[in-house]
Amino acid sequence: MSRLPEYYELSIGEELKGNFGANNFFTVYLAEVVTFFEPFYQDGDWYEIFWKARVDVTVNGVRASLWCKPYQIPVKVAGLNMQVDLVKGVEGGLDECVLKKDIRISLRDAGLPWMTKNYCFPVRDYKWRGSNYAHTWNGFVSVHSRTKTVYYHRGEDFGAIPERHMFAALDDSTLHVVPQETGDGDSNHILTRDADYQYCYAHANAPFAPDLFHTGRILKQGEDIKLTGNTWNGRPVRDPHFHISMETYPEADKLNTFFPLLTAYKESYRDELLAVAEGFRFCRAGESITLDASATEEINECTKLDYTWELCDKSRVSGSRVTVRYERSGTYTEKVIVRDERGRRAVDHVIVSVFDKEGAERPFCWLNVYPMRRIKVWDDVEFLAAFCHMEGVEIDFGDGTRETAADNQSMRHVYGVPGYYTVTVTGNGPGGVGIFKLEVLVEEGDEN
Repeated sequence: MSRLPEYYELSIGEELKGNFGANNFFTVYLAEVVTFFEPFYQDGDWYEIFWKARVDVTVNGVRASLWCKPYQIPVKVAGLNMQVDLVKGVEGGLDECVLKKDIRISLRDAGLPWMTKNYCFPVRDYKWRGSNYAHTWNGFVSVHSRTKTVYYHRGEDFGAIPERHMFAALDDSTLHVVPQETGDGDSNHILTRDADYQYCYAHANAPFAPDLFHTGRILKQGEDIKLTGNTWNGRPVRDPHFHISMETYPEADKLNTFFPLLTAYKESYRDELLAVAEGFRFCRAGESITLDASATEEINECTKLDYTWELCDKSRVSGSRVTVRYERSGTYTEKVIVRDERGRRAVDHVIVSVFDKEGAERPFCWLNVYPMRRIKVWDDVEFLAAFCHMEGVEIDFGDGTRETAADNQSMRHVYGVPGYYTVTVTGNGPGGVGIFKLEVLVEEGDEN
């Protein structure tokens, strides 16, 4: 049995019959697909951006509605675990997946594990939502300015200050493609293979020592590879991050990475509560949208969670979902705090871009911190904020200290009291106000 479930394409009105890894027999019928889009403006043009799709199915006569959208995990229906990986409307774009029918769906008997073996979470000392730059499978990234092509993400991106975090091998594997010592002129792709799949690690910075980076080198699961970087198209970029993706070979079918990487993270940090909202949302001024963090329950396999939204209009709202009306254009970061019965606490942020009817470039900021874990009182904490389409930019470190933000330059701060601090970068531009947030946890210092 393959490590990950088999995947299939289905057309509306089509049945699929099979055992899907065990002895139970299933009939899966695709009834309907309803796709939802949101407005986005860039470089003088409007776009309809894929948000999510509702996929109505029956399994052995049992009806269910599944979702295809970012941050989805497998759902059990009538004894069959199912995950919709692709639908028409999100399969194409800058990093295209081939989809001949209406959906691609992964299936495995619920009596079997979704994965036969877990992966190693690849980034050392990382924190869930430790950066405001986080892209996932099917998530919208940007529009390519020259070709006007929408970029939907394939793989996972983890924002990080360059050359601070070591990344490691997902699995026992062999180096298949490596950059030259001075780089590959692109994103410095490192490709490894195991018995089933090919993995791509990207954006590390040169140099690549030939004694370490050569084809045929065998890596053990969890073995260090290199520090994360900020190389794209052969040069430094303003959105530093680590990229990981996986695909079959030789078919080169791109695979949904969210659940494998989520599982790897949860195995590395077993006692953490993880908050999951929706990443990025878009609307026009004068409209309301509903922000949703309810997937937190499924991902943590728990109920009775307490949700508190801290909104940019200074209000605090309880509940896993909150409806917000935006009267003015801008980019707003809405924070949700989740607590469980054990006293655990987690946060996530939704970045909402709001456009007026004429359209203007949205203000944006990539905000990172190092370290992400085990920050002590009086430790030197590094922040990196790179921003565009806004001026008069300030950073508030959450402890009453404000200063002018240095664009794409390291800023340092120390905290004298333990606690949770919301770090906020603000500015204004043609597209309105920009508000960007990140939470930092400062712990008691070590006793001398």
